[in-house]
Amino acid sequence: MEAVDAAKILLENEDVTQAEVDSAASNISSALDNLVVRADVEELNQLIAQAEAIDASMYTRSSYEALMEAVDAAKILLENEDVTQAEVDSAASNISSALDNLVARADINEINQLIALSEECKQMEENFDSEVFADMKDLLNDSDLLLTKEYDELSDYEVKDMLTKLIAEKDKLAIVDALNILKSTVQSAKEILKGDVSSIKPSKVKNLENIVEEIDLFIENGEYTIEEIHEQTTRLTEAIEGLEKIEDKEVLIEFISYISDLDESKYSKSTWNSFTEALEYANTVSNNPDASAEEVSNAYKNLVSAVSNLRKAIDKSGLKLEINMAKNILNNKSGYVASTIKGLDKLVEKAENVYNTEGVTQDEVTSITKELTKAVLKARKKPN
Repeated sequence: MEAVDAAKILLENEDVTQAEVDSAASNISSALDNLVVRADVEELNQLIAQAEAIDASMYTRSSYEALMEAVDAAKILLENEDVTQAEVDSAASNISSALDNLVARADINEINQLIALSEECKQMEENFDSEVFADMKDLLNDSDLLLTKEYDELSDYEVKDMLTKLIAEKDKLAIVDALNILKSTVQSAKEILKGDVSSIKPSKVKNLENIVEEIDLFIENGEYTIEEIHEQTTRLTEAIEGLEKIEDKEVLIEFISYISDLDESKYSKSTWNSFTEALEYANTVSNNPDASAEEVSNAYKNLVSAVSNLRKAIDKSGLKLEINMAKNILNNKSGYVASTIKGLDKLVEKAENVYNTEGVTQDEVTSITKELTKAVLKARKKPN
């Protein structure tokens, strides 16, 4: 407008020259060329409002701070009346990117579950040799490293992922423990077969030899579930118990010595009580110089059966953790994308039914745990 006003004043002079007129026209033309269209800031203001409405406690501190930095920069930009559309678009893009990069913060309950599970798994180390426990050891180191972060920097994904990995490795170690029991029973059978079996029916001895051979191949194969291991243990135990008589007291004494270092803390109370009863009876018989062949045979059979029936209680701790995580999601389902938690409520109901049912197998527990884990990891929080 300065160029226009100057031109108007010039035109009021009757003696104005053509050169002056041409100069004024040139000034107005240049000013027109240099006009800058006022930037459209509506989208930017909407993004600022969206960002400021977000609950900071839902996201990691660093990702939320990055968003606020983008918002603050945009506000400063909007204070400039001469801001260009390119500058506004760039600020909007920065806020949009920061919104997309928000990282969901881990729930404190899940963090506490990870801490508890890590401590529980650490206590298992004394029950396994270093090579067998190596993968769990690595996971526990990763868990410890993860938990060195400030809680407001722990993401929902990394905590859930670590919980899932620890539960899976814990299940693997349960298989190792069951396999050790099977191997112990195989060793017992081989001790019998190496001894004097002349007083036992040949068909029974042959049956035991065949089963031992088959189980050796089963173990060598290296692919089995915990239920398959239990099935083979039961099968072998029944074959041992099917031997019509064991008259050699030395076999009983050797077996008592062989199982003397079993650790009570590793087994369920009910199966351990049965074992101690059988062991007490076996010791009584072995120390009795007048014990009959039938008493020796019964003591041995009962003790072998009690050892092979030693079981850890079905481990439902992993399932309980996943149920708690899923319930936490459902209790806050308004904060999650609906499509990512569809059907989760019914799956939790199914999982709770398995958890509360007596007599379920470890495979059933493991199967529903994996199914629920997959559903929990699928859940995604809304960006605001």
